[in-house]
Order: sequence, then structure tokens, then C-alpha cells
Amino acid sequence: MSIKKDIFNYFRYNGKSVSSKIIFSALLLLFFIAISYSFE
Repeated sequence: MSIKKDIFNYFRYNGKSVSSKIIFSALLLLFFIAISYSFE
């Protein structure tokens, strides 16, 4: 759960500019896609 907390902290601190939000959202999406593939 500490990893999830780090992710949310990263988003909170670096989510001020729109471009970093878009980049972070894309990375988070890829992260969840990788997790869903590993569970199959």
C-alpha cells in the first residue's frame, strides 16, 4: 500500500501543471494495464 501512497503523493505534488497530469495519467493507465495482463 505504500507504493499506492507514493503514487498519490506524486500526483498531488506534480499535478499542478496540465502536461504533468496527462503524462502521469498515461503512466498510471499503462501501470494498470500491465497489472491486468499479469493476472491473466
